[in-house]
Amino acid sequence: MQNKQFTHRSHRRGSAIVMTIIALLITTAICMSLTKTLTLRHARHEQQFWKHQAELLSQSALDRAVQQLKQSPDYTGETWSVTFNSQLVETGVSVIKVENDPNQNIRIINIITHVPANDVHRSQSSLTAKVEMP
Repeated sequence: MQNKQFTHRSHRRGSAIVMTIIALLITTAICMSLTKTLTLRHARHEQQFWKHQAELLSQSALDRAVQQLKQSPDYTGETWSVTFNSQLVETGVSVIKVENDPNQNIRIINIITHVPANDVHRSQSSLTAKVEMP
């Protein structure tokens, strides 16, 4: 009789352990799925942030080029580097090229910006504008 009780108790304990392991596996799978989702969202948000920074830097580079042309009509462009934080970690680079329109008194400004400059997953922004010279 004791053997039957012992066997019945050990089956109960075994069932409880199996149920606990299954519950832990399900919880782990849910946690891993949530972690993956959050990581992907963070990466997408970071990419959108850098894209916006690249667009802003392109616009600033255009403003810079227009000012340089006002000061010196012979300005042909430059590579302009900007640091975004005090640790000198994140930088953006805008390549400014100014060309003459042969038919008119107009300068064509082409800008290509990369932010962050030294990152494989950097964002790029391009901008072209025409500026009438006095």
